[in-house]
Amino acid sequence: MLEKMDDFFNARAAMYDRHMLDDVEGAADFYGQAARWFPDKSHLRLLDLGCGTGLELEAVFRRFPDAQVTGFDLSARMLQKLVEKFPDRQDRLWLIQADYLTFDFGEACYDGAISVETLHHFTHQQKQGLYDRLCRALTPDGLYVEIDYMAPDQAAEDRFFEQSRRLLAQTPAGEAAAPGTYHIDTPCTVENQIALLRTAGFRKIEKVWQRGCTAILTAYK
Repeated sequence: MLEKMDDFFNARAAMYDRHMLDDVEGAADFYGQAARWFPDKSHLRLLDLGCGTGLELEAVFRRFPDAQVTGFDLSARMLQKLVEKFPDRQDRLWLIQADYLTFDFGEACYDGAISVETLHHFTHQQKQGLYDRLCRALTPDGLYVEIDYMAPDQAAEDRFFEQSRRLLAQTPAGEAAAPGTYHIDTPCTVENQIALLRTAGFRKIEKVWQRGCTAILTAYK
């Protein structure tokens, strides 16, 4: 049964951390590494796309106690879990319940940006628009870190997107059934992700880690 994106995560907020850490291969490792690539900067300004319950922020605040984090998520319950997790960081957190695909992040506002297991629900076109705005939002030499579920090859990616088209065609008449409206996995290959980032203006794009279907990409502005 298809679930809208915010409904899906609201319903699973209470068990999300346990599910990710127990059931997703390599999760304890990649969450622990989330902050390692960012430059040493005592007051790091970080943009977190799809921040959820803030699993990646545990590593961020360990390395950057004074980091200022702007986090986006659609799920009110996930954001509440994040607030409860970091009661002593409220002055360092600006949380926005909104769709990051359409939000204007501004220009040269952030030293770094991160997304963890969130972008594998969107099309190439949606990601391209996001990456364009993300690149503009970073300061010169700013770094974007993407940790996500990746398709193993082009054939697998094509199958995911074909399945998404079939499922979206079954949504009730009159509803806006654009990709990303419902919780459907459409992971892209590492090569396609890198190509989109390069088109957006990022340089020195690398795959720095992979375990199973999850990879970490780093991209400098």
